[in-house]
Amino acid sequence: MTYQLEHVYISRQGQAVLEDICLTLPSGQLIGVIGPNGAGKSTLLAALAGDLEIDQGQLTLNGESLDTLAFDRLARRRAIMAQQTPAVFNLTVGQVLELGLHAFLHWSRPDRTALVAEVAQSTEIAHWLDVSITMLSMGQQQRVHFARTLLQAIAAQKEHGKVWLLLDEPTASQDPWQQQMMMAICQRYAAQFSIGVLLVMHDLTLAAQWCEQMIVLKDKRVVAHGKTSDVLTVPVLKQTFGAALNVQVVWEPLPGVIMSGRVGDQVTDQDRDASTRLPRARH
Repeated sequence: MTYQLEHVYISRQGQAVLEDICLTLPSGQLIGVIGPNGAGKSTLLAALAGDLEIDQGQLTLNGESLDTLAFDRLARRRAIMAQQTPAVFNLTVGQVLELGLHAFLHWSRPDRTALVAEVAQSTEIAHWLDVSITMLSMGQQQRVHFARTLLQAIAAQKEHGKVWLLLDEPTASQDPWQQQMMMAICQRYAAQFSIGVLLVMHDLTLAAQWCEQMIVLKDKRVVAHGKTSDVLTVPVLKQTFGAALNVQVVWEPLPGVIMSGRVGDQVTDQDRDASTRLPRARH
């Protein structure tokens, strides 16, 4: 199940937030989205989810325009985890997870209960099922919402064969072990069931370790898209995040991206010019 974006433009309150986006995104892979704050990463995710109308261009999922898909059909083709705010409703973790099955109420209660238990176990939150989500820290709440989104995606995959999992900074508030666990779960379902996984990320080392493709956004446009090892390069990263940065990208023995500012250095006009000379995006 493939997303196709052809010359997509999106604005908010009269201001352009994404311009001339052309992407082909096949399912069955982990695809990372990186870029500076304000580059349009969350906007791209919202558009792919069908939660945001586009102004120009065409956005399709498996050949169907997203604006023609009713909400219940969308809910069976993609699951989205947006950036989280603190919980204010006194729901148990189990009840929050069940929200991920709202589009699958035609399933029997035993089948829904079994899937909730399976996902809670695999994401290591089974011991919280009867706990109010308001009693958990923000990082713990984030894990619950990751599990809720995963639950919806797995249900959709069981019913329709393929689905997309759209995640906005899912690992931002997690400690290292939980970050690795989340990414491993995404990779397993992508490989076993051809689930497409798109992740907005800021942790470049985590992206290097797990993502098969990368999309780089800057100034509302795609500036690079392709195989992770081709995209996470020193020239691309310096041009995207700042020419005055010290950057090192390593692949052995473990992938990693190291960045540091040069203390005392000032960004020169030459650096600013270099930061605008971006490579052509790979499609």
